[in-house]
Amino acid sequence: MTHYLIFLALIPIASFQLCRMFAPGRLWLWTGLTVGAVIAPVSQGLVEYTMIPLIGGMLGLMGAIFNMIHGSVGYFLLAACDIFQPGAVLDGSQLTMMNLVNGAIWTIYYGLVGYRIDVKAARKTSAKYVVVGAAKLKHGEEF
Repeated sequence: MTHYLIFLALIPIASFQLCRMFAPGRLWLWTGLTVGAVIAPVSQGLVEYTMIPLIGGMLGLMGAIFNMIHGSVGYFLLAACDIFQPGAVLDGSQLTMMNLVNGAIWTIYYGLVGYRIDVKAARKTSAKYVVVGAAKLKHGEEF
């Protein structure tokens, strides 16, 4: 059943397309927020694809790498808060709790990264329209 988690990857793709049409000034903010919300469960779902020959091994390896990066943060946070027993096998409700914590953490992180990209892109486009000759004018002259 966890291999259906890969369908969560459609949420950031849809967010990117909708923001490109309706809110291009906040494109990367919303895309970052949605990527952060689903990156941990999607990476966990990619690990399940290792059983498919050829391409499944690469997808599973990618999922394992992403899961080590994005899945461990929530696990260690919950283990530090003494909610999980370190080294114990997690059941379904604990995995859900871990993915919710991971979603909150990575949503904030990727949302901030997307916001910074939007701010930089806005500065770049506004700097394009600066009038260079305006600084050479003397008092009383017209452009």
